[in-house]
Amino acid sequence: MSAKIYRRREVNRIVLTGVVLFGLLEEAAICFLFPQYYTCYMLFIPCYFLLLAVSLLWGMAHFRAEQIHIRRALARMMLLNVSQFITSAAIIVCYALFVGEQKNAFILAFGLYYIWFLGLKLFVFYNMEHFNKFKRLQNKKK
Repeated sequence: MSAKIYRRREVNRIVLTGVVLFGLLEEAAICFLFPQYYTCYMLFIPCYFLLLAVSLLWGMAHFRAEQIHIRRALARMMLLNVSQFITSAAIIVCYALFVGEQKNAFILAFGLYYIWFLGLKLFVFYNMEHFNKFKRLQNKKK
């Protein structure tokens, strides 16, 4: 059984919709179920992850447009992942040190969102790998 290969626009739509919908659901859950833990700083979390998603999708589009070899593209994506992780860790540390308002709730919400975002990244990489396998098979048939 072969997996479905999504086109670039479908992948972009799925990732951006997933980021926005999860952000709305998480913010609504915290705001209505746990209003004592909600702060105005929590609105920053979906905006930040939307920015990360756009950078991920921009990188994928750049690699396809430049037709960079898959190993080199994966190495660059891993560098992007490391930089996103370090930036996320720095944001959590800065929030805990300088703001500190509902620090545990913020870290929990940020962590849940990060796990969701890792799942979306996995979908993008999985789709990229299947696209490249499909492309190689098409080249062998010619």
